[in-house]
Amino acid sequence: MLAAYNAGIDSCWINFFDPQEMKKALDLPENEEVVMMLDLGYGNQKEPLPNHHLKKELAETVKYL
Repeated sequence: MLAAYNAGIDSCWINFFDPQEMKKALDLPENEEVVMMLDLGYGNQKEPLPNHHLKKELAETVKYL
């Protein structure tokens, strides 16, 4: 993400997806898994969206095993 930003490219960390479905779609071997995806492109917004700085509680995004 930092390298993309440095090159003037916007990015978005995507973690809301089904890892098994992505594994099948990408035809990955059994010993590999998808843990995140990164969307890259050029944004249309000049300013962040109003809810850009809102943050979920840690308990909503992290699960300890």
